[in-house]
Amino acid sequence: GNASVRKPMGNPDPGGDMGGISIWGRLEARLQSCDLMIICTLNEGTWPQVADPGPWLSRSMRLDAGMEPPERLHGLAAHDFEMAMGNPEIILAHSMRVGTSPALPSRLLERFLAFMGEPASAQMRLRGHKWLRAARNMDRVSEPVPARRPTPCPPAELRPKSISITEVETLIRSPYDLYAKYVLGLKPIDPLGEEMGLRERGTMVHEVFARFVARGHDVNDKRAQEILDEIALEVFSLLDQQPDQRDIWLKRLHKSAREFLEFERLRDGQIKKRFAEIALRWKSPEGAPELQLRGRADRIDARNDGTLEIIDFKTGSVPSKAEMMQYMAPQMLIEAAIAGTAGFKGNPPSLTSSLSYIKIGSGYKPFEVIPFQVPDQMSINDAATRMLDMVQARAATFLNSDETIMSARIMPAANQKWPSPYDHLARVDEWIEAGTENGAGEQE
Repeated sequence: GNASVRKPMGNPDPGGDMGGISIWGRLEARLQSCDLMIICTLNEGTWPQVADPGPWLSRSMRLDAGMEPPERLHGLAAHDFEMAMGNPEIILAHSMRVGTSPALPSRLLERFLAFMGEPASAQMRLRGHKWLRAARNMDRVSEPVPARRPTPCPPAELRPKSISITEVETLIRSPYDLYAKYVLGLKPIDPLGEEMGLRERGTMVHEVFARFVARGHDVNDKRAQEILDEIALEVFSLLDQQPDQRDIWLKRLHKSAREFLEFERLRDGQIKKRFAEIALRWKSPEGAPELQLRGRADRIDARNDGTLEIIDFKTGSVPSKAEMMQYMAPQMLIEAAIAGTAGFKGNPPSLTSSLSYIKIGSGYKPFEVIPFQVPDQMSINDAATRMLDMVQARAATFLNSDETIMSARIMPAANQKWPSPYDHLARVDEWIEAGTENGAGEQE
């Protein structure tokens, strides 16, 4: 191809040919003239192109059939080269590499330079060096320096003193997210026109089971399955504009609901009262670092023996056994600690005898009960008390101090599949790969 520069006539049109610059093919260049002709891709195999007779006819077969020999392309390429050289000012350009392989200059260029002689060829190359330097300078940058992990250290009075129970894990793993949310006041906004996905499905599944319990339905009722299906249809009416997706989700939930009722009926004789989506509140004692925790538990059941069973429904992944035992899945332990110290509406402070995740899936296990794992030789209540103490110590360090940096990803989850809403703000993708002292490779 050829690039040409023509003298603009009057003021160039901003939306036109960009001030007289045109890109022509060889046929167009043969028929027109310009002030400066840049003859590009002067590489062997490109100009002239390979004289390939094709996969079907050999050279002799083409000639016998009265067709032109493939070498005619070479003569045509030489003709086009000669015509292009007739412009007032010319730049001859070829590539040193094509893809990952070295490239050879065109035989046309080599013969032209040989014809001109070494002194003239050297002068032409010298004049071309200024264009090479200009092109290289466009790509020249200073040594790239990866972004450093952000080090915000706001005054203690600006740091949040009230966080949700689910944000306790954020406090442990990435205090920067709390800084962005509460100190900077930044909250992620869902993309416009986004269709309902797994997150919304999880919310609706929680709502179905919560409404069944909150409305006081009996799990032993012969119509219990039918009632659950009716509640599901009511909740999933948000998907009426997407009937195919709604029907698929309802069918999957029907299987989970059947096993939910079987689970509840087996333990019904041990349960005194069920509480769904119950609000929990806790405030640090007098003299301790200021901290308030708030949230809702999916389910808390009061047993006949006076203890509590806490259940958390999961439509996504469940924390691993190691994360539970290493206090890296704090939510259920915090709920047990609050229920044991502050109680909740409708029930006085009580010890917890059982913590369980219920995995609501869409595969061959639509309903799976996964007991929470506490460290060996510890009771649930001892582990809950220790978890609350750890949270208070963490809050004293990151939420009640003027000196502690609210770093990002100080203890990232090993199996984290989705980025945090604030990873882009923290420029995590830039420093997490650096492997330096500022990278995420070193967990603090």
